[in-house]
Amino acid sequence: MTKQEAYQARIIHSISEVPEASWNALLPNDANPFLKHAFLEALEATDCIGGNTGWQAAHLIIEDGEG
Repeated sequence: MTKQEAYQARIIHSISEVPEASWNALLPNDANPFLKHAFLEALEATDCIGGNTGWQAAHLIIEDGEG
């Protein structure tokens, strides 16, 4: 029998809560540029999302015991 890992899920409302290197490490080398941390952060920083735009950031983060 294998050891079960405990995972925690949470929603964050700003991509800046995740280090850029950690986010981008999950993407394949040929990832769509619209999935990269810098692009998502630029959307938030320039108010293209949030406020009265009708778009709200909600990133689902799933972590194991090591974060």
